Amino acid sequence: MAESKSKEKFDIKHTFLIGLAFFTTIIIEAIIKIHCNPRTPEAKPI
Repeated sequence: MAESKSKEKFDIKHTFLIGLAFFTTIIIEAIIKIHCNPRTPEAKPI
């Protein structure tokens, strides 16, 4: 019984980490696009 409960907690944590990594990747890609695309007015040279 205790094993299934800890497994459930692990699955929730694991799903959360995957979601967080996916979300972070989208944000990083958006920042890179803004920085690398010269047509966007907010683009700044690094």
